[in-house]
Amino acid sequence: MTMMKLLRVYTDETAYFGDRKVFELIAERARDARLGGATVIEAMLGIGRSAHTHRRHILENDRSVVSRLSTKMRDCARLSPICATSRASA
Repeated sequence: MTMMKLLRVYTDETAYFGDRKVFELIAERARDARLGGATVIEAMLGIGRSAHTHRRHILENDRSVVSRLSTKMRDCARLSPICATSRASA
């Protein structure tokens, strides 16, 4: 049996790191690091620590996004370059 590690990154659709969307950058870095897998899921509804409700709406574009990364336990060090970035700017 192979032990796996799962990392979830919660952000919103409008979060950018430089000129790139955060969720796109995370998925790209996961691919480059050859992780076991990466999935980006768009949430119907999300509530953050600020208690602001993010929801799907025709006029709004601040939907919550979850990036799920998985890797084998022995390959956890590969997650480090993905997480080692400065804070994203919204």
